[in-house]
Amino acid sequence: MGMARSLYLKKRNMKQGSLIDEIIKGQEILQIPLPLFGESDTLICENSTSGTLSFSNAFDLVRTHFEEKDWVSQIWRATMPPRFSMIAWRLFHNKVPTDDQLRCRDVGSLAHLWGVFTSKAFSPQLKILWIASGLFSLMVIWKTRNKLCFENKEPSLMKVFCSIKAQIRFITPPLPGHASGVLDCSLLKAMGVVPVPKIRRVPCLVLWHPPFLPWLKLNTDGLAKGNPGPAACGDIFRDGLGCFIGGFCVNLGHQMTFFSELMAIIIGVEFSFHLGWHHLLLESDSTSALACLSSSSFLPP
Repeated sequence: MGMARSLYLKKRNMKQGSLIDEIIKGQEILQIPLPLFGESDTLICENSTSGTLSFSNAFDLVRTHFEEKDWVSQIWRATMPPRFSMIAWRLFHNKVPTDDQLRCRDVGSLAHLWGVFTSKAFSPQLKILWIASGLFSLMVIWKTRNKLCFENKEPSLMKVFCSIKAQIRFITPPLPGHASGVLDCSLLKAMGVVPVPKIRRVPCLVLWHPPFLPWLKLNTDGLAKGNPGPAACGDIFRDGLGCFIGGFCVNLGHQMTFFSELMAIIIGVEFSFHLGWHHLLLESDSTSALACLSSSSFLPP
């Protein structure tokens, strides 16, 4: 605390607002609880979910970050043919080599029009087809324009509609999503697409069965955010009447999910042994951890 005060006294020339901010930050640092047991230091990359520094993380730190556009994730999809996404990308970036675009580089109105077009609130199946129909329309209009300019062929509005409808039917089978609502189903049928109803998931009831007296039941669970990542485990003990007997949770540091599930079982068994609870039934949702415990060659961590 003395070092912190001397550090603040050296900054007398700072503005009052910044000095108060630094004092608040110092108080927040002092309020961080320290661990009860000593832990070894580990180098962790903050920009990585796993905590390890990879080539992609290092490149992301040094590369130039550009402004993200809302329409980028809409046109570049795995279910969209790349040629349709490319023509849309070139239009939005003013890279289509037309005579008018070469004279005047202004695509603000087109990007605004696309934002209005994709802002409709549809069900997932119709939302993807709606974006696809916009990309197909851009491609068909572009091809029709080229035929008019270079081959002197008059455009046919009926052929344009039929071409867009044929492209939509072509990509419909592999598309994910479902349709809901009368309006969405009507629009899908108008485009020649069969609406996919939403699969209603039936909830699976899981019953907890109490053990017979004098047995206790131990339920364990463990998790790790990122796998590997910040890990923890916890257990709960209950008797034959379903009453809570005891429980705990443990911070395991940076570990895998499997390690967390396994340590939840090991710590729970040790906990019950030290308390004299020798009639114990174990329940865990990790089949891998239970398979290791039933193996004759298993060595605990």
